[in-house]
Amino acid sequence: ENYKVHPNPFNTEITIDIGFLEEKEFRLYNPIGELVLSGVLNSQISIIDLSSLAPNVYILNIENQSIRLIKTK
Repeated sequence: ENYKVHPNPFNTEITIDIGFLEEKEFRLYNPIGELVLSGVLNSQISIIDLSSLAPNVYILNIENQSIRLIKTK
């Protein structure tokens, strides 16, 4: 699968486009591998609020695809 995530780097939220209508689980990890957020994407395009996260590099995992995200101040 090829999921689109934007913007990257992000400030407050990300938009995830999974390309079709099917439920997908997502997980977001911090740089030391701790799970900071998880949930289910239940529409083709989902907006995830990440404003509470500290500026850092995060790894978004959807199914078997990992995407490196950078949160700015």
